[in-house]
Amino acid sequence: MDKQGNPIKQRQLKDEAGTTKSVLILHDDKPLVKTLTQLFESHRFDTRAYESFRELLSTKNLPESACLVTCVSDDGKFGLQAYEQIKQSGLHIPVVFLAEKREVQLVVKAMRSGAEDVVELPFDGKMLVDSVARALDRCRKFLLRTAQEDGFRLRAASLTKRECEVVKLVVSGMLNKEIAGCLGLALVTVKVHRGKAMRKLGARTSAELAMFARQAGLLTKGDAMTLRPQIS
Repeated sequence: MDKQGNPIKQRQLKDEAGTTKSVLILHDDKPLVKTLTQLFESHRFDTRAYESFRELLSTKNLPESACLVTCVSDDGKFGLQAYEQIKQSGLHIPVVFLAEKREVQLVVKAMRSGAEDVVELPFDGKMLVDSVARALDRCRKFLLRTAQEDGFRLRAASLTKRECEVVKLVVSGMLNKEIAGCLGLALVTVKVHRGKAMRKLGARTSAELAMFARQAGLLTKGDAMTLRPQIS
């Protein structure tokens, strides 16, 4: 809240890693929304409130890393139904549900839909904040992993067909001499292809080459089945 008691909407509040901590509250119960807003802003979260999932989806420039907080309800505007609609729209965001009773069947249903947690009302502030923090941490790690994989795919796209073949054989555990015999190439040619592939992928060792090749999607399930222990 600012000095006039108004919610802080534009201020970008970040964690120690420099990432904006955003919470999207989806509910039309104004007293509850106000309580949640005050709680999260007191813990330095960028907090935004919406009365229906349609309002949320119509909002431009939603934060990339955020956690949704809403009640488990059959109401079409929020709750489980709304969360399914949000996912179907292509927006994948972690969610923490609030429930009047934390019944096993309800928790199972929520978890199957992808919920991070189900917190019972009236909620414990620390428990709720901790649940949201865990959800945001998972979200950040997922976004980072996705960005890294996209980067490796872009690098892999620059490999020639022969370089891809050499990479796969290196990862399978073959020595340069074995690869040369397998592909009918001169040893020096294999070394050149291997060196170029490693530079393009940013790999310094065979172990890194194997890891980057997997993340770039160069290895199929069939390749994985035939991998042997790495030979330096």
